[in-house]
Amino acid sequence: ATVSGNSELISAGYLDGDNMIAPGDNQVASMIHALQDKVVVMDGINTTMDAYYSSFVSRVGVDVQNAKMNESYNKTLMNEYVQRKESITGVNLDEEMSVLLKFQQSYRAAAKLISACDEMFQALLSI
Repeated sequence: ATVSGNSELISAGYLDGDNMIAPGDNQVASMIHALQDKVVVMDGINTTMDAYYSSFVSRVGVDVQNAKMNESYNKTLMNEYVQRKESITGVNLDEEMSVLLKFQQSYRAAAKLISACDEMFQALLSI
């Protein structure tokens, strides 16, 4: 807050013979600005800071895009696997209902047979 309120506190120049910085001297600021065009070695490549920063930002963008595509691909793949698993291990309610009805009919037929046999035995024992 102090510096933003008083720009005179920012030293952007060199000290002169009297150990004073002339107001408006921007030699240091100009040299810092010139660094963006200076050729330096970054990641084993001769490049400027500006070009390196641009390529770095581009790589980050490409990496983010690849990560998003991988996430989408993996979600789709997982959904497909879940659907396959459900189709193999899942329960088909219509099929289960038809099997249940078949067992119910078998139970009724067996109950009628037992009932008929019971009536026959009762008739034979009463003679």
